[in-house]
Amino acid sequence: MTKMKKIILDTNFLLIPAQCNVDIFAEIDRLFPEHYQLYVVEKSLWELDKVAAEGGQKQKLQVKLTKALLKTQNIKIHACDQEGTVDDLLVAFSKEGYIIATQDQELKRRIGHNLLSLRQKKYIIFRE
Repeated sequence: MTKMKKIILDTNFLLIPAQCNVDIFAEIDRLFPEHYQLYVVEKSLWELDKVAAEGGQKQKLQVKLTKALLKTQNIKIHACDQEGTVDDLLVAFSKEGYIIATQDQELKRRIGHNLLSLRQKKYIIFRE
C-alpha cells in the first residue's frame, strides 16, 4: 500500500480557481489517483483575509470563492505557532516530506522538488 501523500496549498495556489478558472482539486485527483490529504497553513488564511481587506472588489470576490471552496473540500488546517513567514513554514514542511503547491517562483527555488504548480494557466504539474 502506498503512503498517503500530504499536500499543502499555498495562498496563491488557493486563488487559482478564482483567477484562472482551473479546477485545482480535479487536477490534483488526476495527478494523484491514490490517497492524499490536502492542508492549508493557518497563516495562509490570514493572508487571504489581508488580500480581501487590501484589494478591490475583484480580490474580495476571489477570496470569497476560495473560502467557499475550502469549506467544500476536505482540507485540514495546520495551526502554526512557529515564527516566520508562510514561505518559511512551507520550506520546513517540504523537508518533512510534504508536497507544496505554489505559484511563488522564489519559494519553488527554495524547495526545489515535491512541488505542484500551474502551467499555461490550464493544468497542474508535479515536480518530484
